Amino acid sequence: MFGRTSSLGLSDGPAWVEDEVWVFDARPDLRIVDLEGAPALDPQQTRLPDEWKVLPAYRMRPGEKLEFVEHRRGDSDPAPDQLDLTRRLWLDFDGGGYTIEDRIVGTLNAGWRLVMAPPTLLGRVAAGGSDQLITRLDREGEGVSGVELRSSSIDMVAESRYEGSAASLPAVGWSHDFRSVDATLNLPPGWRLIHARGVDQVENTWVNQWTLLDLFLMLILAAAVTRLWGFPSGALALITLALTLSEPEAPRWIWAYVLIAEALVRMLPAGSFANVVRGARMLGLAVLVGLSLLFVVQQGLHGMYPALERSSPARGGPPPPPITSARSVSFAVADPDASPEFELPAEGTAEQRVPHAAPRPRKVSYEQKIGVDPNAIVQTGPGLPHWSWEGVSLHWSGPVAQDQVVSLALLGPGMNLVLSFMRILLTAALVLVTLGIGARRGGRRGVGSEAAVAAVLFALLFAPAAAAASETGHDGVSKLASHDGRSPDPELLEDLRRRLLAPPDCAPNCASIGRMRLQADPGVLILRLEAHTQIPTAIPLPGDPQGWMPTQVLVDGTEAEAMARERDGTLSLALARGRHQVMLKGPISTLDVVQIPLPMRPARVEGKARGGNVEGVHDDGMAETDLQLTRIRAGGEGETGDLVSESLPPFVRIERSISLGLEWKVETRVIRVTPLGSAILLAVPLLAGESVTTEGHRVEDGRVQVTLGAKEGTREWSSLLARQSVLALRAPDSTEWTETWRIDSSPLWHVEFQGIPPIHVPKEDVAREWRPWPGEELEIRVMRPEAISGRSMTIDHSELVVRPGSRASDATLVLTVRTSRGGTQSITLPDGARAQRVQVGGSEQPIRQEGRVVSISLKPGKQKVAIDWREPGEIGARYTTPSIDVGTESVNAEIEVEFPPSRWILFASRRQSGPAVLFWSFLVIAFLVATVLGRSPWTPLRFRHWALLGVGMTQAELVVAMLVPAWLFVLGWRKRTPDLSPGRFDLRQIAIAILTLVALAGLFESVRQGLLSQPDMQIAGNGSAGSTLRWFIDRSDHALPTLSIVSVPILFYRGLMLAWALWLASALVSWLRWGWDAFQEGGLWRRLRRPS
Repeated sequence: MFGRTSSLGLSDGPAWVEDEVWVFDARPDLRIVDLEGAPALDPQQTRLPDEWKVLPAYRMRPGEKLEFVEHRRGDSDPAPDQLDLTRRLWLDFDGGGYTIEDRIVGTLNAGWRLVMAPPTLLGRVAAGGSDQLITRLDREGEGVSGVELRSSSIDMVAESRYEGSAASLPAVGWSHDFRSVDATLNLPPGWRLIHARGVDQVENTWVNQWTLLDLFLMLILAAAVTRLWGFPSGALALITLALTLSEPEAPRWIWAYVLIAEALVRMLPAGSFANVVRGARMLGLAVLVGLSLLFVVQQGLHGMYPALERSSPARGGPPPPPITSARSVSFAVADPDASPEFELPAEGTAEQRVPHAAPRPRKVSYEQKIGVDPNAIVQTGPGLPHWSWEGVSLHWSGPVAQDQVVSLALLGPGMNLVLSFMRILLTAALVLVTLGIGARRGGRRGVGSEAAVAAVLFALLFAPAAAAASETGHDGVSKLASHDGRSPDPELLEDLRRRLLAPPDCAPNCASIGRMRLQADPGVLILRLEAHTQIPTAIPLPGDPQGWMPTQVLVDGTEAEAMARERDGTLSLALARGRHQVMLKGPISTLDVVQIPLPMRPARVEGKARGGNVEGVHDDGMAETDLQLTRIRAGGEGETGDLVSESLPPFVRIERSISLGLEWKVETRVIRVTPLGSAILLAVPLLAGESVTTEGHRVEDGRVQVTLGAKEGTREWSSLLARQSVLALRAPDSTEWTETWRIDSSPLWHVEFQGIPPIHVPKEDVAREWRPWPGEELEIRVMRPEAISGRSMTIDHSELVVRPGSRASDATLVLTVRTSRGGTQSITLPDGARAQRVQVGGSEQPIRQEGRVVSISLKPGKQKVAIDWREPGEIGARYTTPSIDVGTESVNAEIEVEFPPSRWILFASRRQSGPAVLFWSFLVIAFLVATVLGRSPWTPLRFRHWALLGVGMTQAELVVAMLVPAWLFVLGWRKRTPDLSPGRFDLRQIAIAILTLVALAGLFESVRQGLLSQPDMQIAGNGSAGSTLRWFIDRSDHALPTLSIVSVPILFYRGLMLAWALWLASALVSWLRWGWDAFQEGGLWRRLRRPS
């Protein structure tokens, strides 16, 4: 029977049996059908062969028909794409756009092309370990770009740019729906996310940081302030707490403590307990003032210098990011030139149960098979940022449509600076209210009102402790078990895992089969293997459940003990290290042809078969991946009674594999379907534009004359195919063969199909396949997409290190470059600069400099370029870093200036991630403190004295800077309170003497440091310190940014410190005279009286 049919049946004529049992082997990849018209049987209750009992069975009698109801053919209605998207987004430092890295994993069922919709600009795509060409089709519209893929199972990484408003951007950016989407939004220093819409789950936003407890605390505290000091103060408290409670290091529970103490002081009658409460109130106010001072200083510094929000980063690894985050997770596409030595096997395989099994043969890569266009300019993309600062996790709990939009409420550095100063002013105002300065008491509400305030705030103050105790009560056992159990360190566990899973030195060739001897006798087959293993491992054994399988396995003469059956039914044998003799024995089926796969090919094969032939062994003993035993039947063999077998008419299958690459090729195979024994003559028609290139094939009238000998199973040839926009295929109306069409297209072409649907192929197959009925047609429309304009070279990282000198400056520029084509790159140096050395990829190159331009030869791929040069010039009051033009836009630019110790740095260019000269901020704080201290009558120092003292003390340690004012105020307290009991008086005198010695030692050390050491300008930010200044620029134009440093010779600093030291010596004389008068006020010592 040949051709398309809808039913099969038995004729009504004479039958040799009353009924028959038919089984149906469904092929859902070809079509999905239901069978009707015949009763179904339980195959287990029949005498069918065992391999048939797994198929549905039907009873057929003469005159009955089995109807085939077809529901679907091939992939006529492919399943939707099942794609998962993981995104990483970096907001530009200036908020002008986003750099996006997408990883797409899943199955692509509906087509071969992924398209990115505007306004997102696709810059680079890597799939299968290599960069892909980004193209556009005319029908897709302006600004649309995409990539051609040739595998249903994809693992792709794409880099893109989104230029537009930072407040709104597409959720996916692609013209496709996704099954799941997760994203990480990286915000630069100075930026904060208030809220996000269009996302199911979002972490680390200002709104999400608020809890119900925080809201309750804010409202209760504001109500308490309103009760105690009136409505205006309550409104001030509400605004202040709303802006500060969610900030780190902000005063929180101390507010409740101070308000409780204030309410109790007002409520309690005069007495000793009231005095204790007043003391507690003063202590709380002191703590509140201290915490508030730390908070407002932090707010001021972080508002002006956002990069100071975190400690200096650890630098290391190429390229070193200036700002790092532990939440940053990266992923990358594997290097196409790298071949891993070891891969984790699939779950359930013998390789997993017995480690380091011998590897399977590697497949030829798609690029090697189909080819790529050497003239295509593959885009290298915009370059990915290497920094991470504030990571915000975005998660969608279900499928995400392509038109979904994410709205982000962002605050930039300017607005955050304004909010920081608002928090400073509001916090200071609220502290003054609690101190009773500038605020009036609330209206008369009686003692009961103040008691209620105290009770509520007291309960609120102890609520967190109660909640923590409750939580500990619920899960304290697990926490104690976790801490007391001393669980291993995660880093230790990870190191142990790496060591356990590390491949041996011999991988992937730890096992081999040196020789195999085959002996086939009637009904039995014996294989003797000589196996060599360098480590305990497993080897796959010859055999196939569909052909021949061993029933007995001996290792060195004894029964094998460690064996595993794979999912496909084959066997694997575990062997110890060394040389082993393995014997496999099993029966041979009665089929004329028996296939024996060799998953691990021996180095040499010998063998003989009685009554048959062994095919697949070369003359030199090398074997193919499969052996075939062919039975030779005797003349009368096979006769059974009156039944006489008749030879079937010749029938073959013709497979046409069409490859659309740089050249269009056709591989044609003619495969015999009927048994061997008779010759077959065919005239196979060629396709339109096909030209046979294989020798020995005769072509007449557009047909290849094919002759298959009696013992010949296949014949194949190669052809070239002329390029054409429409390729038509038609299955001939012939009963001599059936055809199979396979289309394998390079990503250079966009292919569309019209006609019959393809069959369902495995996900890893990159080709489409058709099984047409006679007379069916397929039309293939082929078009070449236009490559979009993009970069062929990307600078992923640049580092400029400048070392200015008194007469000349040395500089080093290191670039990490990725280029798809190579070529010559020009780098423009400053005026007067002379290159000293040029390195590319670690090897030196001849210096080619013409004027300011240095030319460098680059190879395709990723490489590092280093240039050293020297330029004349002195360091002036304003120093500017060299102007360098690298020839293209770049990302992750680092600039480092190592200033000589002979210069006193005063100012440096401000950037979001760069050095901050904090000396001036501390000087402002010192002047503010001097203004407050100068108004105190306890010391003879006025504002000018405190200001000058503070200027010099900025170079001292913080403890010394706080110790000297404390010493002066202690002396003032001594002068104002001379009357104490003799014991306390003497102890105070001793303490003041010790404090005086310590303070004077601190002052002397400050003078010594100021006169002999380098000035400490409190330079911090992005790893800057001392005379080393570092900047980081996320994106740069052709020319790297120039930065300025204001400095003066170090002699200016020495002269100022000498003048300050002389003033201090002069002032200290008068301070000591006043201090001595205070110290002896009321006497120097009082004798203790003995009790009578």
